[in-house]
Amino acid sequence: MNQDLKTQSPSSQLQALALEALEANPNVIYVFDITAGATLYVNEAGAQSLGYRAAEIIALGADFTRQQMHVDDQPLVKAHIARLAQAPNGTVAQTEYRLRDRTTGQWRWFESRDAITHTPGPSDQAHIVGMASDVTERRETQSQLQISETRFRAVQQTTPDGFMIFQSLRDAHNQITDFTWLYCNPAAERIVGRSSAELIGKQLLTEMPGNRSEGLFDAYVEVVTTGQVWQREFEYTHEGIDRTFRSTAAPAGDGFAVSFTDISEQQLALKALQNSESRLRQLSAAQERFVTDVSHELRAPLTSIKGNLQLLNRHANIPPDEQREMVSEALSEASRMQRLIANLLSLARGENAVAMQRERVALHELLSETWTQGQALSETHEFSIVTLEPAWVSGDRDHLRQLLLILIENAVRYTPEAGAITLELRLEGGQAVMCVRDTGIGIAPSEAERVFERFYRSPNGRERSKDGTGLGLAIAKAIALAHGGQIRLEGQVGVGTSAIVTLPLIT
Repeated sequence: MNQDLKTQSPSSQLQALALEALEANPNVIYVFDITAGATLYVNEAGAQSLGYRAAEIIALGADFTRQQMHVDDQPLVKAHIARLAQAPNGTVAQTEYRLRDRTTGQWRWFESRDAITHTPGPSDQAHIVGMASDVTERRETQSQLQISETRFRAVQQTTPDGFMIFQSLRDAHNQITDFTWLYCNPAAERIVGRSSAELIGKQLLTEMPGNRSEGLFDAYVEVVTTGQVWQREFEYTHEGIDRTFRSTAAPAGDGFAVSFTDISEQQLALKALQNSESRLRQLSAAQERFVTDVSHELRAPLTSIKGNLQLLNRHANIPPDEQREMVSEALSEASRMQRLIANLLSLARGENAVAMQRERVALHELLSETWTQGQALSETHEFSIVTLEPAWVSGDRDHLRQLLLILIENAVRYTPEAGAITLELRLEGGQAVMCVRDTGIGIAPSEAERVFERFYRSPNGRERSKDGTGLGLAIAKAIALAHGGQIRLEGQVGVGTSAIVTLPLIT
């Protein structure tokens, strides 16, 4: 062809070069006669991209469109041609359609840019000069994006997590000055109490200025500028209830996406687990301490008894007075062991509410009877009743009697001779309030709770409690709790102590 060009005129050479370029163009270039409904020209490279020769397409005429264009696209293309036919000369229009590749049998998308040319004459001849580009890959990508977006929206519409997307707003110096809402899912609407219609297109700092003072705005700017993911937990009142949320922000284009996950239940479960673990550790430590204390308390009297018996067994010539003293000491220690074991059993029963025999108890009458019995514990103290208001409770008579006797015994033990011990029973707010008050050595506020621990003895009263087991108040507390009540000590060192028990009343 180059040799032929040398013999042609410059005008002919230019036309030949243009035709050669058209033939080699990978796009489909064509001339279509609207009146005849047939293709007058198609470039060879374009025709071959569909598995045809150019001559074949031209020979098929209108049949090419009917056979090779997707049936759904044919009405659209026909309407496109009709509009161009009525348009002024030189009008350009664009459309997309599918053609079948004869080689693979697959449908391929084409985008056409068509220009209308009208030839003046007795009968107007209209032709379309167009170029179609293969946009299959773009359309497939768009289709995948649409599917992905549909799935994304479906997930975001149903997820309980709040999700929002923001676009950066920048000034003339490219600095971020605010963010604009692009998306807000239903869960986020519920969390912030605003609808998407109210937020989309609005600016973050205008609608929620607190984001700047709380440091959130600066954090979001850092996410966009550094590309780093940011996360924090915060408290937020949601639907009138204080909730805990975990917020995660990540860069998204020239903006960011942020999610809000309600972790309130997780936090509550974690706290419950931590509390449970703490209680288990406390129970384990208490059990270990209890075993150690019991071993210690039993070992001391057993050692004394064993020592005295060994001396009596080895030395037959011990004077009778010393023998009696040793036997008396052994009996005293045996009695102490007996009381200790009895108290341990009482403590176990007191902590087991199921073992109680509940009945309707006239507490004022029971306390009056027990108070008379308790006075037998000492002939050197002054006992008196301040008041006994009628009160009925549901409980075990024996346990309640034991509770009062423990308090009387404690008052006697820690009150010097000639000291006063009083009893009071009054009604307060649906509770029976029993108070045993003494004028003894008193108790420090820091010890008022610890004395209810098993085997614990206040440093202030250790010298006066050598004959005690260290379990009395622990038993008293177990009995009070088993009856749905409470017990506490109030007092002042050197002034006296008040043991106060509250029990729920029944009608």
